[in-house]
Amino acid sequence: SYSFNYYGTVGCQRDEVVVIHKIEDQDIDWLERPLTPEREAQRNPVGVGSK
Repeated sequence: SYSFNYYGTVGCQRDEVVVIHKIEDQDIDWLERPLTPEREAQRNPVGVGSK
């Protein structure tokens, strides 16, 4: 029984599934804009990133 699972996947990878589907909505906001000081202040907690 040493080589019972030798040619298959290891146990932690047997039940993994990936589902990929096309999104029809063309108005998706990917947030790929320049980082302004106002946007950076919204992302960081109070006191982080301030000089």
